Amino acid sequence: LLGLVAGSNALVTFYGDESLSKRPMDRVISPLEDMGATIICSKDKKLPITIKGARAKGFILPINFNLLIPSAQVKSAIIFAALSGRGTSSITEYKKTRNYTEAMLKSRGVAIKIKKIKNKSITLIDGTSLVKAKSIKIPGDPSSAAFLAVAAIITKNSSICIENILHDKFRLNIFSVLKKMGAKIKIIKTNEDKCKIIVKSSNLKNIYLSDNKSSALIDEYPILSIAAACARGYSKMEGLGELRFKESNRFDAIIDGLNKSGVEVKSVKDKIIIKGSKKIKGGCIIDANNDHRIAMCFNILSLVSEEPILIKGNKTIMTSYPNFFNSLISLGANSSVYDG
Repeated sequence: LLGLVAGSNALVTFYGDESLSKRPMDRVISPLEDMGATIICSKDKKLPITIKGARAKGFILPINFNLLIPSAQVKSAIIFAALSGRGTSSITEYKKTRNYTEAMLKSRGVAIKIKKIKNKSITLIDGTSLVKAKSIKIPGDPSSAAFLAVAAIITKNSSICIENILHDKFRLNIFSVLKKMGAKIKIIKTNEDKCKIIVKSSNLKNIYLSDNKSSALIDEYPILSIAAACARGYSKMEGLGELRFKESNRFDAIIDGLNKSGVEVKSVKDKIIIKGSKKIKGGCIIDANNDHRIAMCFNILSLVSEEPILIKGNKTIMTSYPNFFNSLISLGANSSVYDG
């Protein structure tokens, strides 16, 4: 949305909930200002933010941007702004990020090219392209499906089928990782962009994820940490520093929540090391700090804990998966909602 407004002639003020208002926005503000948008915000570069689109004084300027810190959100904002420009903009990535924005726009006639040169990827956006109107049905989110998948994997005698999920190799990375951990998962493509995912109870083993996996799995690390907590052996995940700048400090939230739940976990710089166990003690209250993914992942862990794990901040799940608890209950989970 920031990128769309940056390329318009509108004057818009963006506000966020308590969680979003804590996130630094300087990474997206800087390139949009370079493209000609006028942005007014506080010194800490957080919401609320007022944007006056570049078209109010001309046209958006093309940009050649180096995405040094992987972020699909920043990339998408620049892409949407570039659509209002005169000329070609480029975004250079050194670690691959999610590409749904590019795929969606290409399917609507936008001239987007992706060049791969050695260890980097360059996305070229032609600002003169017109976006064709098209009716679509939005597939289910693989990241949301991962919560139900892990619930089935770690719960005895479980088997579920999750339908109408986006079929995109990059977005389905989480399921490849779970398979490497020993999860019984079958992905069946049902049409051009959708699939169904069949998951069964499994005995998981530990996993090592190097930092070159971080950009592909950044939103899935919370639920992967739950899988690791229920796996055999020590799991190590590297390059997780970006988790500190999500809706909450997810890096610390994962460690704190697992510790409170009785799981042995430690951190070294941007690494998290988790010792899995078949017995999760539980018997604690975890503050999700208004972060939907943290709330969901510890609700999943509570399904197998010896004592209940209560989550403060469950209401925030409504922002991304409003039917989360209904889905769990419909699958047979003995789940009740506690919100502090």
